[in-house]
Amino acid sequence: MSIFGTLGFDTSDSLPQISGYQKLETSVKAIPGVRSVTPLLTGRAGATFLEGKNVPVQLFGVDPESYAAMFPGNIEMLSGRMLQPGEEGIVLSESVAKGIKSADGTPVQAGDSILLSSSNSATGVKVRKMTVRGIFHFIRSNQYLDTANLIDADDLRIMLGMTAAEESGANNMGNTDGANGTEGAASTISAAGTENGDFEQDLFSGGLVQTGTLAVSPDIYNILGSGPREESKPDPDGWHMLLVRIDDTADSGNVEQAIRSTLPDLGDKLYIDDWMMAAGPVGRMAEAIHIVFMIILIVVAVVALVVIMNTFVLSIIERIPEFGTMRAIGAQKSLIFRMIFIESTTNCLLFGLIGIIVGSLVILVLGAFGIQAPNEYFQILFGGPSLHPALSVASVGESLAAILIVGFIASIYPTSIALKVRPAVAMGGK
Repeated sequence: MSIFGTLGFDTSDSLPQISGYQKLETSVKAIPGVRSVTPLLTGRAGATFLEGKNVPVQLFGVDPESYAAMFPGNIEMLSGRMLQPGEEGIVLSESVAKGIKSADGTPVQAGDSILLSSSNSATGVKVRKMTVRGIFHFIRSNQYLDTANLIDADDLRIMLGMTAAEESGANNMGNTDGANGTEGAASTISAAGTENGDFEQDLFSGGLVQTGTLAVSPDIYNILGSGPREESKPDPDGWHMLLVRIDDTADSGNVEQAIRSTLPDLGDKLYIDDWMMAAGPVGRMAEAIHIVFMIILIVVAVVALVVIMNTFVLSIIERIPEFGTMRAIGAQKSLIFRMIFIESTTNCLLFGLIGIIVGSLVILVLGAFGIQAPNEYFQILFGGPSLHPALSVASVGESLAAILIVGFIASIYPTSIALKVRPAVAMGGK
């Protein structure tokens, strides 16, 4: 499950509905560290414009006010306007709007009407006529999010079958007299030629038209059911998920635990997870790329370790006679170890700082100009059309610590070689 719906083979059914939504929203808002929340509906449909080709679209049913507050500055309107609270309509993504065309190839524009058709096991086929309020695009987006269109929640609820029954007062039509409405339930109609064989003559003659009465069956008004008629209306508390944004300084683990503690009180089997699950294919791809880069980083670290170790081994082997002489005149093993350790640490620190300075300059330049994504896969990797890396104090400190650790580990084996050689053998140059 994700914000794009179910990811299994059966995509005709939507996500399960949250029950007790109002209580859930109130409880989550009261948790320290929660900055904002917004509900979300998700669904799929086919869109047609003036008998044009049916285009599959992803629909997000949103509350316009809380949605804009959670993602400020990420929606740019290209034409028309954003949905207003309580307003019917749809706001199309730029990439989707380009694909929705009429039979003669005219693209849809803000103010036009389109037909949305959906099908699921709860409602069967539903067709809704929607007004396009505007066309937009997400400033920070990816190929999956570019297919998402914002629709008013009530229309999407009707398409998904998330409705509540309401009694109508039109259940007693024709009950004017009597307990069961059979008395006086007669309708006066015009009739001509009531006698057998006289219908044609009376129809075309200029004589008087007789009037008569037609008896009405007592059950004629109840053929659709004897009880009160039920009308469907959107369920105002029908939502698939609640998106939660926390403060930058808040600990996500503590907030998650606090949210979990409220779930038993609601009596619902609700799930809570981070953005990676909610993002669906995007999150899974980001996680896979992250794992690949971690593996590459480990391989690079191992290669660096081996290279540094070989360099130290060669350096120490060349100086074994020196170490033997020092041992012969009374130098302890601890002194030899400290000498090699200080030397390796100094080299790693010096060249590590040079590497950090060069890397920082490269990052600053790339951050200013950006790295353009050559294809959609790099857009997912970059989180947008371009990557602007930023330099942080934490990354500098981590890099320096990493090179010192690698240098220390790399010096352990060469040091052990130097300390195992006997002074007499070392002085002989063997």
